[in-house]
Amino acid sequence: MKKRRIALTAVSLAFIAGCATTSFEPPNWVYEAWSKDGVSETQVKAEMRDCGYDDVSWANDLSKEEAARAEACMKAKGFELDLSTYRPHNCYGNAPYFCKRLWGGQAPQVVEVKPSAE
Repeated sequence: MKKRRIALTAVSLAFIAGCATTSFEPPNWVYEAWSKDGVSETQVKAEMRDCGYDDVSWANDLSKEEAARAEACMKAKGFELDLSTYRPHNCYGNAPYFCKRLWGGQAPQVVEVKPSAE
């Protein structure tokens, strides 16, 4: 019985530790979201600046229109955009531009779920 309790405790702690390590992972910096084969991080940042990004980490200094032009410029240069790390649970406060872009230019909001009337 004692071995079973220890095993269940160990599994529970491993599960909790796994949830804790992934739930608070921040989204990528903007320069990390752009990639192109054979291009270094330094080159990505230089190409971003060439496309109109002044702040390559957050890109919060651009208007929606400026950001759209910058994104189109990067895509025209052959860069790919990976938004997989941007999620509502890690996009809050002064989050990178892509967080705001994904949720209509605003921080994601928690929406209360109301039970359906039956």
